[in-house]
Amino acid sequence: MSRLWTPGSRPGGNGNDALVARLAAENDALEKKIALIESEARRVGWLREDQRRVAVCVCAWEQIEEATESATFDTAITLARAGILAGRFRVTGAYQPQVRCDLWRDVRAADERERQKAEEEGRKPPLPTSHVLFIDGDMGHFTAQNVIRMLDHGLPIVSGCYYRRIPPYNPVHVNMGEDGKARLPCKADELEAWRAKAVREVWGVGGGLLLAERKVLDALGDWPFRFLPMEWHLADAIEDYAKALDAQDGEAAKAAYLLMLERLDKYRHDQTPEMCRGFFTGEDIAFSVMSRRLGFKSYVDWVVQTSHISVKPITIADYIEAPSEDRSLEGAEVVEEPAAA
Repeated sequence: MSRLWTPGSRPGGNGNDALVARLAAENDALEKKIALIESEARRVGWLREDQRRVAVCVCAWEQIEEATESATFDTAITLARAGILAGRFRVTGAYQPQVRCDLWRDVRAADERERQKAEEEGRKPPLPTSHVLFIDGDMGHFTAQNVIRMLDHGLPIVSGCYYRRIPPYNPVHVNMGEDGKARLPCKADELEAWRAKAVREVWGVGGGLLLAERKVLDALGDWPFRFLPMEWHLADAIEDYAKALDAQDGEAAKAAYLLMLERLDKYRHDQTPEMCRGFFTGEDIAFSVMSRRLGFKSYVDWVVQTSHISVKPITIADYIEAPSEDRSLEGAEVVEEPAAA
């Protein structure tokens, strides 16, 4: 039986009761369907021995788009039929690092429950989760074939390609220059990679459709996702934030993060535009930064094109048609390596 999200899982953040009830009903139906599929597949010998097990984790944020629901459902069914679905998990909330970290903890807890249950029943325990697939609640048009393709690369961290929801719709990932430093997107290079169906190493990937090997997450511990400060005029708030993370205190970390934002806003208001170069990496880019320090590189597969749902889904067609220069990025500076919190 595949391990699916249930109302007993932590909803995280500001959970919505109606959403939780609806997801519980959907997961009950999905659990029964997957169980039937797996039973029949074993009976006719379709399931192959595969050491890979993928946990499908949906980051619900405030809501989940219908296109995301549909694509996730189809992906889970196909992975179950292939015998590589470890389970499906969901957490709702507005504080992104905690949602992703709660999902990771739920995956580990589910593996441990399955191991203990098998031990009590005197049978061989199922294979533990080998990969975790993070899906944001506003992703659309991805398939199980995309996930299997990403899995077959055998890379520690690989992401599909998707685009920001505001012009000029740049890809969410951060490229890597020849000097190993982060650099802003160059449209000509991006489109060349797309046409070449490239799988390319990058400085950081977005978390919208992110596949990570378990060993990467294990190496980063309980908080593999966190906001990393990129400037040091917030030193005391940063210290409070780091201490809260080390103590695994989610509420204190959130409070320290909000304090940093407040001070950053004041800093930007008080200083001249030339001095306003302080910003934070998102929790997904920070995941790549911290992973690279441990020797795990990040990649983007340009064949895996997923849409970023806004008023309308944002795809590569919007990126191609948009102006090539993004004036909003003038004066921005990307720092190569923020100090670990």
